[in-house]
Amino acid sequence: MIVDRYSKRQQQIIEAAINLIASDGIQKLSIRNLTRNIGITEPALYRHFDSKQDLLIEILNYFEETGKVINDEICTIYERPLECIEKFLLLKLENLSRNPALASVIFSEEIFRYDGRLSKKVQDIMRKNRDFIEKLVITGQETGEVRSDIPGDQISMIILGTIRLLVKRWRLSDFSFNLEDEGRRLKDTIIGLISEGK
Repeated sequence: MIVDRYSKRQQQIIEAAINLIASDGIQKLSIRNLTRNIGITEPALYRHFDSKQDLLIEILNYFEETGKVINDEICTIYERPLECIEKFLLLKLENLSRNPALASVIFSEEIFRYDGRLSKKVQDIMRKNRDFIEKLVITGQETGEVRSDIPGDQISMIILGTIRLLVKRWRLSDFSFNLEDEGRRLKDTIIGLISEGK
């Protein structure tokens, strides 16, 4: 899913950049390689994005906005905090499973640390996910669904850290296993560990 605010050409450029990063690494992403891949001129690309950095920011914006759509959907459909946490895990992994190129970009965040603007954007995305999960965990603790002997911020770190590790392993194995199947098993383990009375 591409966020509606992008023009058709911008969508094409963003998707091509994501796929290029996934196949060749972010170091090989250049305006020249990208325009050659899409079949447009460099001036045509610069009409949509001022620089490679601006394009990378938009890729991160895309990831952030698709994540917000998932989180909003969860909050609209499900009421119980534990159920929301389950759906968060499943939908995030389903989205990445269907878009492995996106996983290659967003989980290459170590590359972004050399650029302050990109690093800040990655940190903002991570903070928003952490805040979303932490709020669900704390609500679950208040309602007695989630164990309260572990601080909510630590439970949210365990949840998000576990997802990151699984996706990293999947990406480094060249997507050699079914992320959704592994994710369902992991989800069951996490829910079992954080549920009150388990």
